Amino acid sequence: MPRKSPPLLSPSSPPVGGDGRGNDFDLAGFQHLLEKAGPATATDLLARLQSDLTAVSQALDAAFATRDWASLGRQSHILIGLTGILGAGRLLECAQTLNAATHAKDWPGADATQTPLMAQLAGLIHVVSHFPQPTARTP
Repeated sequence: MPRKSPPLLSPSSPPVGGDGRGNDFDLAGFQHLLEKAGPATATDLLARLQSDLTAVSQALDAAFATRDWASLGRQSHILIGLTGILGAGRLLECAQTLNAATHAKDWPGADATQTPLMAQLAGLIHVVSHFPQPTARTP
């Protein structure tokens, strides 16, 4: 009888539905994508995702500090795409709200998203950085 390797999420992984810090990440679909990709590709995807999320976080910090509408709009747009594949519902909502505020040039609206968005983003970066490294399936 064929043996299956354990799933990427383990008991030590953040639970699906949250990371224990108020973040609502549903990583089941992302886990499935990584399993389909295979260990080498999945490892590369995780590294790129962590790099991209970190770059967005840094760019958002700078854009909020300087009230740079163009950068806030670009970074929120990038974040919308990244969070969509990760099932990060609250972060997706924050990014969409920020994006709408940037289009409307609504600084109070954009400012109101900063704290929850950055907290959710930090939580997602933490989850991705601690996501179990994929291993080859045993036949």
